[in-house]
Amino acid sequence: MIESKLTLDILSLFFHGEKDAEFFKKQIAHLTVSEIEYSGVGVFITFENDEKIYEYRAYSELKDIDFKNENRLTILDGIVIKNKELNIEASAMIHIEDGIIESIEIFNYNGFEYPESELENYEISQNWGNYNNKIIR
Repeated sequence: MIESKLTLDILSLFFHGEKDAEFFKKQIAHLTVSEIEYSGVGVFITFENDEKIYEYRAYSELKDIDFKNENRLTILDGIVIKNKELNIEASAMIHIEDGIIESIEIFNYNGFEYPESELENYEISQNWGNYNNKIIR
């Protein structure tokens, strides 16, 4: 189970409007954070999952592929995270491997240090397609 509000908000907002959104959203309940690695200007959040997650593998064209011999990595970009007090304007990317959510990468493109703790106050917005969805905490 994911306890971070920021991580859950990113995942929730990210898949709004995505072709296989219902599959991705069902995967979230089967994810736990296995590693958080701060890089100075961002953070990598890596997930592990339980076996039930494979019932919700996304991308219908991947359903019948034998993944033992083939690996497909997709990177979705489309979330902006802002915190004016900390001078953060960052992008969030989600790495999806074989239709399963694998990790989130956050990069502060303002060039300022990204804090080595959970952001409590932030604004995140979806910046792809015709969507202007926002979460403010």
